[in-house]
Amino acid sequence: MVAITVILAAVIGTFVMGLGDSVQSNVQAGVSVDANAQENTIDVTFTSEQQDGTNLTVAVSDTADPDASSTEELNSIGQSHTFTQFSASDEFENSDRVKVVVTAEADGRSTVIYSETHEL
Repeated sequence: MVAITVILAAVIGTFVMGLGDSVQSNVQAGVSVDANAQENTIDVTFTSEQQDGTNLTVAVSDTADPDASSTEELNSIGQSHTFTQFSASDEFENSDRVKVVVTAEADGRSTVIYSETHEL
């Protein structure tokens, strides 16, 4: 009983003193990622956002060669991009393992919302 009272006092004290105001929440957004091994493409679509003004940064890289990468910005719901290459001279090929990382950004905060490797 004493332990519960002490915990409640600490929680209430934190909010009364304003310390709870400094806690930032993660940026939340939705993304659809579709890897098509037959066409050697990866389609990424911005599907939802919790906060207006959220932007997505999509990075794709070759797991065998991290220097081979490409980045695209998606700035509005419904916007999409089809990746077909790591760089201008390095197109996706069969058996490539492509890492896709999507970061949502809003109000100076950023959160990785998707990170997965796809085999084409």
